Amino acid sequence: MPHFAYTAIDPSGRTVKAVMEADNESLVLARLRDQSMHCLEIKQTKKAKSAASFGAKKPKPKSLVIFSRQFATMIDAGIPILRCLEILTSQCKDPALKPCLEQVTTDVKGGLTLNEALAKHPIAFNKLYVNMIRAAEVGGILDTILDRLAGFLEYEADIKSKIKGAMMYPVLVLIFSVIMLFVLFSFVLPKFKEIFTGMNVELPPITAALFAMGDFMNKYWWVIILFVGGAFFGLKSWGKTPNGRYQLDYMKLKVPIVGELSLKMSIARFTRTFGTLINSGVPMLRSLEIVGETLGNVVDLVAKRLDADVCSVYLTDYSRREHVLMATDGLRPGAVGKVRLKFGQGLTGLAASRAEPVNVENAPAHPAFRYIAATGEAPFHGFIGVPVIRRRRVLGVLVAQQREQRKYTADEESFLVTLAAQLAGCINQAEIRQALERLGDDALSGTLFLEGLASARGVALGEAVVVFPATALDRVPDKDIDNPEAEAARFRQAVAAELAELQRLGERMRLLLSAGDRALFDAYALLLGSDSLVNGTLERIRAGNWAPGALRATVLEYADIFAEMDDAYIKERAADILDLGQRLLNRLQAEQVADRHYPEHTILMGEEISVSQLLDVPPEKLKGLVSVRGTGTSHVALLARGLGIPAVFGVSSLPPGRLNGREVAVDGYTVRVCIQPSPALRQEYLKLVAEEAELSRDLQHLRDLPAETPDGHRLELHANSGLFADIAAARNSGVEGIGLYRSELHFFLRDRFPGEEEQATIYARVLRIMDPHPVVLRTLDVGGDKPLPYFPIVEQNPFLGWRGIRISLDQPDLFKTQLRAMLRAGAAYPNLAILFPMISSVGELSDALELLRCARAELEEDGLPVSRPRVGIMVEVPSAVYQIDKLIEKVDFASVGSNDLTQYLLAVDRTNDRVAKLYDPLHPAVLAAIRHVIERGQAAGRPVGICGEMAGDPASALLLLAMGADSLSMNLGSVLKIKWLIRTVSHAAARELLAEVMAFDDAAAIRERANAFLDRHGLSGLLRAGK
Repeated sequence: MPHFAYTAIDPSGRTVKAVMEADNESLVLARLRDQSMHCLEIKQTKKAKSAASFGAKKPKPKSLVIFSRQFATMIDAGIPILRCLEILTSQCKDPALKPCLEQVTTDVKGGLTLNEALAKHPIAFNKLYVNMIRAAEVGGILDTILDRLAGFLEYEADIKSKIKGAMMYPVLVLIFSVIMLFVLFSFVLPKFKEIFTGMNVELPPITAALFAMGDFMNKYWWVIILFVGGAFFGLKSWGKTPNGRYQLDYMKLKVPIVGELSLKMSIARFTRTFGTLINSGVPMLRSLEIVGETLGNVVDLVAKRLDADVCSVYLTDYSRREHVLMATDGLRPGAVGKVRLKFGQGLTGLAASRAEPVNVENAPAHPAFRYIAATGEAPFHGFIGVPVIRRRRVLGVLVAQQREQRKYTADEESFLVTLAAQLAGCINQAEIRQALERLGDDALSGTLFLEGLASARGVALGEAVVVFPATALDRVPDKDIDNPEAEAARFRQAVAAELAELQRLGERMRLLLSAGDRALFDAYALLLGSDSLVNGTLERIRAGNWAPGALRATVLEYADIFAEMDDAYIKERAADILDLGQRLLNRLQAEQVADRHYPEHTILMGEEISVSQLLDVPPEKLKGLVSVRGTGTSHVALLARGLGIPAVFGVSSLPPGRLNGREVAVDGYTVRVCIQPSPALRQEYLKLVAEEAELSRDLQHLRDLPAETPDGHRLELHANSGLFADIAAARNSGVEGIGLYRSELHFFLRDRFPGEEEQATIYARVLRIMDPHPVVLRTLDVGGDKPLPYFPIVEQNPFLGWRGIRISLDQPDLFKTQLRAMLRAGAAYPNLAILFPMISSVGELSDALELLRCARAELEEDGLPVSRPRVGIMVEVPSAVYQIDKLIEKVDFASVGSNDLTQYLLAVDRTNDRVAKLYDPLHPAVLAAIRHVIERGQAAGRPVGICGEMAGDPASALLLLAMGADSLSMNLGSVLKIKWLIRTVSHAAARELLAEVMAFDDAAAIRERANAFLDRHGLSGLLRAGK
């Protein structure tokens, strides 16, 4: 691209001389006018010669990462760009980067935009970096892009470091080989030649040729060096030309290992670059423009790899039902963005509609071929189109074409399928961002529905209040201050305010959590009062650093000390120090900002909502939660269910930063979020919320009535619990007991394993509140997706690893402590039952029962008479289903954990968004397994209950009723609704339905039939929000 040197006067009257890269002189003048600059002189020059052009060293990748991160932090804090550059230039220690920053600062002062100033230093800031900054300046997202760029550069530096490490050995071998050849021809061969010459014998041709080569090298070594050096520099210069670059890339791709590596690196760089832009909020089309070089490189490399004449990428626009040409190598460049194929049109449309590759030898002869004059594709015959698919949805088509008639080989087709899979991820991100672009800020132009992975049931409508994690502690820069005493006072004020806040939070949770559960707040208060943390920070402030920088240095120093300890418990305290440091940093940064305003109907949204952020919202105003990350087992999810707040977690690709202040509907029944509902939808949601409240009031009359069908079949309804708030509410909700008390919740809310006394007090309180109703206490069930923060378990496959009863049996000291605590609580209250989780063999059950016997014997030796409580097992794994006859003989009852049983039977991790849709407890295999367990339990005279989410799901509960389950245990919010179902449907009718659906072979068909049955019996209010 041409370069133009210009002299201009900026708005302040200063004369500015600089060089600008542009297509023509008119564009330069237009840009100067946009900056309110008056051009005095302009002329085209040769390519601008920056410092980098004269052999200046390239900055270290780490320096560029630090620069980008700190720049992002300062911009986010509201510091002007010019001031940021001045600070960063003064702090820069990299001798290659510092001169560039000094010149960039000067150029920005002179009126250039940031991207124009950076563009003058192509060695330090490559074209991709500059283009992304340009997009950020236009979109007003400079802090976001800089932060993403830092991560991107860090990743690339890591990859390059790994490649260098991998190449070290072969390079050393090559160097050694060259040295050996030099020694051979310079010293060894001449000696052998002397020997053979003295023998006066005729030499074999090969030996003679070697001797001649040695003589030539010894005599003309300088010619060889000149030839190799000239060839090297000649190839390097030729490689800078378009044709040379193309030919070198082509030859590189033909090298067996190097070719594959080059191709994969180019594709990976494209996907990561594109994903970075999309995740930063840059519109999709603009993102494709910015990575045009990279995308062009990808399609160009694919064309070379396949020996194809054309390679193109089409993206699918579902709103217009069209496939749009977005990039091409070989077709007319002007067709990009303009050529659109209707769904099903042409061979490209055929590949998309079939969702499988279309490989045709002679495209024009195929009946589906569609000629598009704008692309200039008439001469091409060989055609292959591979759909780009993500989660069973076609996002686009990757096309390769060739002039000659030929069918692409199976290897070439497999290569394109692999490439399409890599492109699918970032294109999916783009699609959702593009949908959000259509939701205008001022006028309603559309409604967007997004699905989550887990939820807390209920419906809410309100205003989105987005909470962000503040600037990361480790990204805070150092900054000189003039008044250390004032800064120290500011820090002390922040510490005092944080102490008061911790006391306030602890008080707010007093009615919801036990004193032991509130121990986390006390631990933080102790850390705030420690001399090391506070005094260490004050010392750094007095030395001249501002409070955030001093805090960062002190916290990271002590966190590193803890992290290096061998003891696992002490090591985990590093996380507490970092979390507390982050809270203090947030307070320092927000001390002059007024308290956040929460509207009357607040829908709290964020990338990952913390417990503290949830508790900051007044309870009467909090109506719903939406989180990009998180699962149904997170602390926030458990609190949401305990507090009765509708929530949706795991809403992938949702950019919360774009939604603050928008109206949002949260539907925990369908696990969906509706962003900016239309007027009609809004009225419907308001109606549903009102009907939901009305239905809850109408069902209150069922509270004290038994769960009995009209034809006299009775079963018990129990509650699942784990918080004292649930227990207190359960006592007055009409349940007949606690069918599953998750004892692990008390372990999660601490920073250590609770002792025997502490546990005994908790369990006794639970039993006392529910007395005389039964309470089933499940022993510690952690691991899998529920790791304790102070007892980390790192495994490749945690769901099939060390979890549940396996941990308890391997840690008998912890297990017996818990069993003794439960038995002590049961000595005072006879309504205790103990449940062992995840039993997979008779041997495991026997070992657990033996430890229970030992714990009971120890208590009796201590003078505490303990009666044997009822003992049960959770049936959660397939082996327990098939061994139920042997297992049930050893216990008093069984409880089916339908959540894990479904996951294990279907091999589906429901927290994995790729396969979560395959999770359905009404799968015929799951129903058959549960029916088998219930029937074998009845034959043995042992009650069998259900304690998973199936118990609270109307369609599932209907079929469990028909199977003869003795009890259903569910969240409190579902109890009255399921009781309504039971008191409405006769047992005989339910059994007829069960006999019918057990012949079905599809979960969707079973659910559809069961829901239709409920509808026909006037129970539609159970299936959806409202009545």
